[in-house]
Amino acid sequence: MRSFRLMALLAMCLMLLAAPVQAKTTITFWHGMGGELGEITDEMIKEFNASQDKYEVKGVYKGNYDEAMTAAIAAFRAKQHPNLIQIFEVGTASMMAAKGAIRPVYEIMEAAGTPAETAGELVFTMDYDLGLLDGSGESGWFVASWLAKGYGTRYYAVCPATGQVIQGEEGAPVVLCGQGLVRFVWKDADGNEVSADTVYFPMDEPQTYTLYAQIYGLDGQLREEREVLTWTQTAEDPYFSLVLPAMEQIVSELGGGAVEGRELVLNVTDEGGDAVIHGKDGGELIRLPGVDASGVFAYASADGSFVSVYRPDSDQTEFYRF
Repeated sequence: MRSFRLMALLAMCLMLLAAPVQAKTTITFWHGMGGELGEITDEMIKEFNASQDKYEVKGVYKGNYDEAMTAAIAAFRAKQHPNLIQIFEVGTASMMAAKGAIRPVYEIMEAAGTPAETAGELVFTMDYDLGLLDGSGESGWFVASWLAKGYGTRYYAVCPATGQVIQGEEGAPVVLCGQGLVRFVWKDADGNEVSADTVYFPMDEPQTYTLYAQIYGLDGQLREEREVLTWTQTAEDPYFSLVLPAMEQIVSELGGGAVEGRELVLNVTDEGGDAVIHGKDGGELIRLPGVDASGVFAYASADGSFVSVYRPDSDQTEFYRF
């Protein structure tokens, strides 16, 4: 069995695409496991095929290890190769040297990330370390941003059911309210959208900018663009004294919300090499098999309906609905 496990770890995936998509995606797997090990391999394939309805693995015995590798090389040259092939230790170097022909399975797993074990539904994925700021199951929306909030932060309001994303300008928040959403945005004298950095940190002569509130219904439709305030640059930062109170007033009129978010930080622990995200009650919410818990960041909306998880193995943030 030890030999079998070692062989499995050395399995390699050919880089060309699988056959045309059918009801099930077929994965052809060539191997050199004969006798009792071949029977075990066949049984594992049967168990996998029976466990889900998206993929069907077709295992094909290609003779001993040398014969399997020789067959794979010939098939690749004829462009009739399998999707997956098991290569023994001695043949690994030869296959790795064949640039562009193969890709080790572990690289594919690292790039894709191991699927989470959870009762929640994965509804959205975004690159890099984003975190949930707000969300509600009733509205169907959540708001996310970079984990490091600040003037360079970009905000996103997402409705997983429709796929709509309302993207904010850098440094200007998008806020989920009781009766809709507000996208705050600064514009220059010509009506062009500008980042908060441009407004708050003057570089040359003082300029005048206007803050607008673009008000959306919970159906995602833009209802109104309202002028909030106009400010001419000075050496003082106007955010806390002028800008934040004005934004909070707009949010209050739309049923309330949190301009700077009201996310709940979730506890992440290491359990047997798995990263485990715990819910507000302390129970296991999401498990990430084989993922380093020290690099995982998890947040929940106040009502617990949405949870964001940043995964260092894929460098992506996954959003789940519960």
